[in-house]
Amino acid sequence: MLGAITGFVITVVDEIRGVLHGGHSAVVPLLMPTPGGAHLGAIQTAFLLFIEIAANVLVWALLFAVPVAAIVGIARMFGALRRG
Repeated sequence: MLGAITGFVITVVDEIRGVLHGGHSAVVPLLMPTPGGAHLGAIQTAFLLFIEIAANVLVWALLFAVPVAAIVGIARMFGALRRG
């Protein structure tokens, strides 16, 4: 849960920073027509934003969950060895 929240917050901060500073890292500016730049429709931009947020949430959730799962697995393995 903590990883998912962290991933969501990081994506939102990146998007806001990209919009405010005119950076190319944000997906949202693709909605606004620019001379010589790419212009996507609202549905395409929303889909890209969804993919970006979902991927970021997944990666951060895994980043937080994998070490915990490894520690729990090792603890259970050593607990089973002591009992058996």
